[in-house]
Amino acid sequence: MVFHYMEKDMMKKIITSMMHPRLEYAAVVWTPSSKKNKRLLKRWCRN
Repeated sequence: MVFHYMEKDMMKKIITSMMHPRLEYAAVVWTPSSKKNKRLLKRWCRN
């Protein structure tokens, strides 16, 4: 079995570039109602 490893920064950039636009687009539809979810979403977007 072959495993390929990526640097943490590179993986973060890939995930952010793929997920951030989807979260931003979908946020209008599902609007996180709890304060906890809003805080988690904001923290994730800042990083």
